[in-house]
Amino acid sequence: MAAHLFYMAWFTLFSACLYLACWAVVTRTWRPADWIALLRRHAGTILAGVATFAVAILPFLRLYLPKVRETGGEAVDDMLGYLVTPVIDMINVGPGNIVWGWLFLPLFVLVHRLLPDDPALPGRVLGGEHEAGFPLLFSALALLAAWRIVATRRIDGCRPAPATLRAFALAMLVAWLLTIQLWKASPWLLVFHLVPGAKGLRTISRYQLWLTLPLLLIAAAVWRQRARRLFRRRPWLATGLAALLVAENLSAETPAQLSRAEQRAALMHIPPPPPGCASFYVVATRPTEPLYISRELHARYPHNVDAMLLAELWRGPTINGFSTLHPPDWGFAEPRAADYDARARRYAQRHRLRGLCRLDVRARPPWSRVTP
Repeated sequence: MAAHLFYMAWFTLFSACLYLACWAVVTRTWRPADWIALLRRHAGTILAGVATFAVAILPFLRLYLPKVRETGGEAVDDMLGYLVTPVIDMINVGPGNIVWGWLFLPLFVLVHRLLPDDPALPGRVLGGEHEAGFPLLFSALALLAAWRIVATRRIDGCRPAPATLRAFALAMLVAWLLTIQLWKASPWLLVFHLVPGAKGLRTISRYQLWLTLPLLLIAAAVWRQRARRLFRRRPWLATGLAALLVAENLSAETPAQLSRAEQRAALMHIPPPPPGCASFYVVATRPTEPLYISRELHARYPHNVDAMLLAELWRGPTINGFSTLHPPDWGFAEPRAADYDARARRYAQRHRLRGLCRLDVRARPPWSRVTP
């Protein structure tokens, strides 16, 4: 949840900066004298906004800056895998979409036939985080609306588009184009290296989720008058189009891949840490469990994720865990490896952890003390 909040907050600030730049271009307010005059006219409002923002962002910076110094942020190669493929990802609503899903099933088959030795490849390049595109009809309406505002400077054929709306539409188009990837090249690389905070983002395709509201506003600004006229003249056609716009957002897929009741039931038999355990780490929480996707991922995820859930239920800290970025001395993969306990002890000594306990449900008793 914290990562998603960071994404949305960063996208908002970045888009606001893009809007200011586009507004300066559209209104020809790029000379320093123009900006100085603007700042003077709105000095009170600007100072209040800057002061409020500075106070509000301090807690975040207190957490974020040390973590960035510790981890260095996201790697370029990791980020490149989550940019937006032109056309495909822009309208990628997934094969489960009830209106447009049939468009993507052949793509999954094609990718698999091109590289059959990697059966997980179609899911990596077309599924998951890549399924953040816009439905086809809405995409057409939004892009055509943005083009009308920016290129013709008109709304509904005759009314002139105000400069604020033109700048807004231009900024959103630029933002969308920045996320495009052409093999290993992308304009987002400039953002990644030059804009503060961009190295904290890995899944750039989520920008399309943020763009949903701006594109809705742009489409509404251009088409609302025509929609009203169509409802008056041909109500059945207008109702059908509205129903299609709603239906193309529906999907048979669900983002929930786990049953909360099943996961809790699998862990509820584990006794809580005994008295004197200030923190804990997990070797095994389930006597048997199916392979999670691959051996590599299975060695990293299940026990660390179970440890986080147990820590939340027991209201006690664990040195296990998993996130996008890890501390440089994080070494809690492969819990069944012979050196796993030695790694945990070294970590406890390095960070002077007292009362560290070990959980292994295969042992009797399942809990043992590691550090005094």
